Amino acid sequence: MPPPLVLEWYPYVVSNPCSREYVWALLPRDVVTNISRSVVKLASFNGNIRSFACTGLLIKWPGAEGTNTVILTSASLVRSRYDHFKIDNNLTIDVFLPPKQHAKGTLVFYHLNTNLAVVSLEKRIHGIRPFDICRKGDLSKPVVAIARKIEAGFLMASKGEVIYGQTCSIYVEKLMLSTCKINKAGIGGPLINFDGAFVGMNHYDGSEVTPFLPRRGIVQILKGEINWRRQSGLSMDILHGVGYRSQIDRRRWPVPEPYWHHDLLGMDKYDLHPHVGRQL
Repeated sequence: MPPPLVLEWYPYVVSNPCSREYVWALLPRDVVTNISRSVVKLASFNGNIRSFACTGLLIKWPGAEGTNTVILTSASLVRSRYDHFKIDNNLTIDVFLPPKQHAKGTLVFYHLNTNLAVVSLEKRIHGIRPFDICRKGDLSKPVVAIARKIEAGFLMASKGEVIYGQTCSIYVEKLMLSTCKINKAGIGGPLINFDGAFVGMNHYDGSEVTPFLPRRGIVQILKGEINWRRQSGLSMDILHGVGYRSQIDRRRWPVPEPYWHHDLLGMDKYDLHPHVGRQL
């Protein structure tokens, strides 16, 4: 087994030393550098009680004026546990980028039909590399699913390929599948190719494959939202939800119950210790 990859400028080992997949050594150094500075951990809280935790990607919002940096993630972060077709407005959001940067996040957009959300930062995070998701990623190449470990915050990765012609169990038209094996820590995390281009955002359905929302669909949704704001005279810090000019789709996107695990990649053995994050 090769030794864990350690970067001089980065204070965490960026791979699971117990994993049977050693992905980081396969990626170009600049791709690893950019990923480590653009993938964040998010957690939502109701008071002092954590509601949900997942991964997010710092991006440049397509079509936005200026240099607004926002976080693309899953709407499961803020979805109500009591009504899956609504957002819980009582939740607060914490954003973490290792080693020590924390910031409060604000929900500025959500699209329930595709289960995506956009979170803005209340203060600047230093040393970041926001992704330009308008850059096309080749779906025919090998892909890598990225996440941050829920508790410790270090990066995790799983490689695979895009699957064609197979139906996703969530039954959402825009979704595709990859053979990357993730778990709930990877919800909202990016799927990239080996060139570092953004391919899509990962979801989770408990199967042996990973549903993801492709880049093209995400860009269309976010550009449409920008156009809607411009036409309505709204700024980027005003919340608008449910999907611009679209009807609410009653397909279920249940909020997965959080759980913890510290075994090897892809295994289903549970460990309920509250301080051990499940690894991707």
